[in-house]
Amino acid sequence: MQDTWSALVYGRPPHISLTNWAVQPVVNGDFPENAADEDEEDGSTEVEKGRTLFSAMITLSKMLSDVLEDLYSLKSEMEIKHSYDSTKAVLERAKPIQ
Repeated sequence: MQDTWSALVYGRPPHISLTNWAVQPVVNGDFPENAADEDEEDGSTEVEKGRTLFSAMITLSKMLSDVLEDLYSLKSEMEIKHSYDSTKAVLERAKPIQ
């Protein structure tokens, strides 16, 4: 996750490619905390919020990784560099991502 968001900041593709990553997707059993374990109602909602936010961050990171690999790959950069209108080439490459 950190590699993907750092890649966004630095304008480069991620160093870790999904093809070289063998970690299983997150499941509810990966979270040791349980909302039922909390005594206070506020605490139980915080556990659920944290789990939901972390899962959403994972999903966003996967989406961002796909975008970065498509926009900042060596192949993409060469295609953009050799195009007549580089701005148009970048926008056309980004259009399917929307």
